[in-house]
Amino acid sequence: MAMPIPSRRNAPDADPPASQETTSFIVNLDKATLDALHQKARSDGRYISEIVRTAVEREVSNMTHATILIQRWNLQCEDLDRAADALRVDRISDEVMHRLGLHRNQEGCS
Repeated sequence: MAMPIPSRRNAPDADPPASQETTSFIVNLDKATLDALHQKARSDGRYISEIVRTAVEREVSNMTHATILIQRWNLQCEDLDRAADALRVDRISDEVMHRLGLHRNQEGCS
C-alpha cells in the first residue's frame, strides 16, 4: 500500500542551520526515471529531494573513501585508467583527476 507524501505543513524547516554549507545542483532526469523516483518517494513517504539528497551524500561518501584508497595505495592516473579499462567502465574524468591531484598529459599521466 502506497503511503502519501508528507504534507509540507508537517515538514521540518527547509533552511539548513547557519553552520552548514549548502550547494545547489540541477538533476536532469528522463520521464521514466522521474516517474520511478516519484513512486519511490510516495511509497517511502518522503520528498523526492530527500531521496536525491541521500543518493548524493552516498556518492560523496564513496568518493571520499575512493580518494583515501587512491592516496593510501599511491595510485597514479595510469593505474586508475588501466583498472577502468579492465573493468570496462568509464575512466575517471580529467576534472576529477585534477581534484585528486593527478594530471593527464598528452603522453599519459603525470
